Amino acid sequence: MGMTRKAFLGVGAAAVCSGAFGGIALALGGPDELLRPPVVRDEAEFASRCIRCYRCISVCPTGVLAPATLDDGLLAMRTPKVDFHRGYCDFCNKCVDVCPTRAIEACDPLQPSEGRIGYAVVQPDRCLAYSTGCLECEEACPYDAISLDADNRPVVNVDACNGCGTCEYVCPALVYRSFSGGTRRGIVVVKNEAQEEKQRASIEG
Repeated sequence: MGMTRKAFLGVGAAAVCSGAFGGIALALGGPDELLRPPVVRDEAEFASRCIRCYRCISVCPTGVLAPATLDDGLLAMRTPKVDFHRGYCDFCNKCVDVCPTRAIEACDPLQPSEGRIGYAVVQPDRCLAYSTGCLECEEACPYDAISLDADNRPVVNVDACNGCGTCEYVCPALVYRSFSGGTRRGIVVVKNEAQEEKQRASIEG
């Protein structure tokens, strides 16, 4: 069924408003560390295209997409973000298909260098493999991006990791351990090197 004239005009008006909003986001600095649906190549362009229609969130079969909240930043509110505590991404492209403004682009999960959600980083202070032993993330990774070292600790092949989040989703660290006020698991997906450095600093600090 084609889009009605009323719906078409609504999308057009929203896109114009969103374009202005995206300009503000670019000027003030967007939420560069938010994990986005696959694939968002440029945060400022995404902010200018996304009309906060929730269509991508509603069709996601794994439930990994959620609307950003005020905690994620004022400019990011109500835009879709990836939350690997809720699910994982299977790159089904349903979010791409329903996006009316093409804010989300399709990508090949087997070619992470051409576009990905992020990449996984092991958190030694929380990973159970560093204490009692655990193989969950290595066994669950559908892309063979995680291997084990000589001590059976997970090692991520960043070049092969597309940030699908299956490893973070299945990580049992928060189930078997109690971390006061903590939400991080033994392996987390980060968007870029800056976010990885921030994660490392929080551990060392």
